Amino acid sequence: MTQQNNQRRALTSGEQDVLRHIQELYGPQNTDADVSVDASGNAFIFIKDCANSPVMVAVLTNLSKWYADGLIKSADDLRQYWLTR
Repeated sequence: MTQQNNQRRALTSGEQDVLRHIQELYGPQNTDADVSVDASGNAFIFIKDCANSPVMVAVLTNLSKWYADGLIKSADDLRQYWLTR
């Protein structure tokens, strides 16, 4: 991932869907306000658990593209294989 530069932009619908799955898995403390954008325009979030401890980083842009392209076959696959440790 390229260096973060704290840009902001509106999330695409696919990125919003991935964020919704993150919120369902880890909690509502993961909000769009926590999403950053790197210099290449990729939206990412440092996922926090219910105790606000960091769990992992998710690049919403990549995950949403892979889901749309069929690399990630289903919402269950997204959750099980891409959004869990």
